[in-house]
Amino acid sequence: MKATAKKKPAAKQTAAEERGHPVLVGQVSSGKAARTTIQVRILTFDDRRYIDVRRFYKTTGGELAPTTRGLAVTPELAQKIVALMLKAAKVPR
Repeated sequence: MKATAKKKPAAKQTAAEERGHPVLVGQVSSGKAARTTIQVRILTFDDRRYIDVRRFYKTTGGELAPTTRGLAVTPELAQKIVALMLKAAKVPR
């Protein structure tokens, strides 16, 4: 008899995630003229949850649009990356 692996329960989704829309966690301005912004969002794709950190730019109409510069990772991997980033931030110049 084969043992079956237990599936982890899916993370509870917000109403926006259920509709397939990214949920904005926060954003910071970057660049000299603040023409670019870095956003942290929660995305759901194929019933999997991702944390997306992406650079956005202002269009000529003044709206924010995403660039291809970004990273989307699972929450578990995001925790490991954040720990490494905090470690790197403590390294003296």
